[in-house]
Amino acid sequence: MKRRQILGAVLAMVLISGLAVQWKESHQNPKPGVRPSPLKLRSFLESQYVPEANLLRAAVKAHPDNKTI
Repeated sequence: MKRRQILGAVLAMVLISGLAVQWKESHQNPKPGVRPSPLKLRSFLESQYVPEANLLRAAVKAHPDNKTI
C-alpha cells in the first residue's frame, strides 16, 4: 500500500510540473503573427516627443494605485 502511495505522489508531481512548464511556455512567447508595427511605434513615440524639453511626454493623469519611484 505504501508503494502505491509513493508512486501516486511521484506521478502527481510529474503531471503538475509538466503542466507548469506548458503554461509557462505558452504565456512567455508571443503568438506568431502578433508583432507590433515598427512604423506605428515610431509614429507614437514621435507624437510623444517634446522638443523644448528634449524628452518624451510623461503621463498627464495620475491613478491612485500608481506608486512613486
